[in-house]
Amino acid sequence: MLGAALQDNEMLEAGIMGYTLETRATAEYWFDRQRRNIDYTKYQHPYCCNLTMQGVGWWTWFSGDPVWMHSIQWLPISPILTNHFCEDLAFTRWDYTEMYSHKEVGNYEAASGGLGDESGLGNVCLSYLSLFDADSAARVWDRMDQMGKPLAKNPDTGGITYWLAHSHRALGEKRYDIFANHPMACVYTDTLSGQNTYAVYNAGNAPLTVHFFSHQPSAFSHQQSIDTTITAPHGLTLVSGTHQQHVTTIEDDHSVTPQDSMAWDLPYPNLALHKPVTVSSYENAGCIAANLTDGDPATRWGSTHHDNEWAIVDLGEQCYIDHLVLRWEAAYASRYELALSDDKSTWRSVELPSSGGVERITMTHYQAQITNSRARYIRIKGIERATSYGTSLYELEAYGRPMQGEEGKLFVLALAASDTVVMQGGATTITAQGYDAAGNELRINAQLSVTSGNARLIGNRLQCDQYGEVVVTGTVGAVAATITIIVMETEQASAIEITPAEVTLPLGETQTFAISIVNQFGIETDGCTATFRATQVGDTTVLFDCLDREVSALVHVKAYEDVNLALGKPATASGSENDGTSASKAVDGNMESRWSSRFQDNEWIAVDLTDCYLLTTLRLYWESAYATAYDIQISDDGDNYRTLQSVTDAKGGIQTIDLRVNNEPVAAQWVRVLCKSRNTGYGASLWEMEVFGISRCSQEDTAIEITPQQSPATTRKFIRNGHLYILYNGVIYDVMGRKLNTK
Repeated sequence: MLGAALQDNEMLEAGIMGYTLETRATAEYWFDRQRRNIDYTKYQHPYCCNLTMQGVGWWTWFSGDPVWMHSIQWLPISPILTNHFCEDLAFTRWDYTEMYSHKEVGNYEAASGGLGDESGLGNVCLSYLSLFDADSAARVWDRMDQMGKPLAKNPDTGGITYWLAHSHRALGEKRYDIFANHPMACVYTDTLSGQNTYAVYNAGNAPLTVHFFSHQPSAFSHQQSIDTTITAPHGLTLVSGTHQQHVTTIEDDHSVTPQDSMAWDLPYPNLALHKPVTVSSYENAGCIAANLTDGDPATRWGSTHHDNEWAIVDLGEQCYIDHLVLRWEAAYASRYELALSDDKSTWRSVELPSSGGVERITMTHYQAQITNSRARYIRIKGIERATSYGTSLYELEAYGRPMQGEEGKLFVLALAASDTVVMQGGATTITAQGYDAAGNELRINAQLSVTSGNARLIGNRLQCDQYGEVVVTGTVGAVAATITIIVMETEQASAIEITPAEVTLPLGETQTFAISIVNQFGIETDGCTATFRATQVGDTTVLFDCLDREVSALVHVKAYEDVNLALGKPATASGSENDGTSASKAVDGNMESRWSSRFQDNEWIAVDLTDCYLLTTLRLYWESAYATAYDIQISDDGDNYRTLQSVTDAKGGIQTIDLRVNNEPVAAQWVRVLCKSRNTGYGASLWEMEVFGISRCSQEDTAIEITPQQSPATTRKFIRNGHLYILYNGVIYDVMGRKLNTK
């Protein structure tokens, strides 16, 4: 990317070479994707993670739960670094299934200790699943969010999974047979709709023209070649193409005549829907043949527990079949036979491998084996099962059109949207078009309705207020079509927080509150500050408005001398018994937590009041292990302490110490207790230390209206507005020794 941004071709080409070599090496060295680098009679794990030694042995970094042995090799999960996974999705599916079927950690939805509770590990596994089954990954993520699991709630990695899954749902799979003349460009294809999305990232400032192309079709590949040019401005550009144009050929009994071809650029209907099915067997009354074409994704056909079980769908007439979609249940056929027939007795077949899930079979890819894509009957035979159960399919879908169709009669309905991916709160326009079997456009009046998801239709405008997936159905009589709109979640304020939520203030003091706006992912996105001045003693709930959202704080206002100035302030100590008895425990206001020193004399604890105060009282709440002798010390800078009092023969319990000197409060910011001797072999321990005073030490840059009346040889102390001042030699000073202006 840096080479592209700087338009440095040498750097760009070096990056291409390095990236290509690294991804290929990863596929071979880490994963042995071609199964040719390791002697699996000696090494029983799915693949070698990292180490070999002269061909003698193989090891993994992790020898425990297979989830770690696999997932550590999947790192890092990111759009840039997962190309070696996306290139061979059959391997990726096998790899994930191998891990999931042998893992020891609990499933995503386990009550505790499962993948849903492992934010990092769980998101690595779920991101990997999204590469080959984005719909399932999105459903799992939504379920984790509903359950409040760390996998979805922690902001560190959950966003990567969410973004990856929905990007694949919106764009489809990356194509490796369509090329571009620039490395920052690629093509994605929705395997079910056939729609291409051309992606270009222009890191430079000048417009970038990218040429997309594919190899010319071979004698048996009747898909149109790609030849597209896109000029992209700075940043990311996504251009959606139309449905891929497939070309069928008119064939006789002897030869293929590609020149007699006809183009069909329409979405094909599912010809198998509700058509009759015959099967070799079924497992039980819940797995009957009719379930295979009933259009219900929750029902299934399941055979008895044997190989070579089959199902035949009768389309009712000879049809051109563009592609099939097989929706396998968990008990799928790892190897099966696909066969077509015109009369149910003579079959044209091809044997295919499978890794389960949702599988699309484009018929033109297998013209060499099945001769042509015209048939009335479709047969699926499970040659080899992936499990000990039977062969099981939720649905068999056949997309195409009858070879004979009535001109002028509605055959297929197509729905389109101005945008198939919209942001939450946005809208898209739905249009419908009808066609007869010859591909001629027909004038229609389709009835539109939202059949799944949360959205509103206003005429043909779809308003998408809730994120998720929205399915719109259009109907004209018995002919129906659907379109799926992906609604991407937008950031929304879900909570408002105020710090502190509760505070005790001395009369006359001001408190600043920090207000945070938190989004639905628990991340702070905005905020405000607010201030409150304590003008009246008592408890009050203070309301603040921040970005049109209201929040409140509870404020306790007390007379200055009644407020514990040490509460919640920073505290330090010479040491502590353990992490649970740190210095902060002595100023947290909790009489069940405590500071405990190391088991020796001359340990100390100090509190920083964060400003200079005129102090009057120190109250100590000793635990049973107390100091029998200690010094009370104060400081202006936290480094240099002076001793106010030395206490001897102390008896523990609650001790109240008067800090005043000659009945005058003392000025200090730090207060320290130096524990010189102990009553037990344990350390010195305080439940709580409280500090009280009458005001802050000074008001900076404030003129004091006092007329000096004393002679230069005398010194006088006085208190004005709760503050102590010193008149010396005709000049007024505060207790910090700062010279003040007078009027």
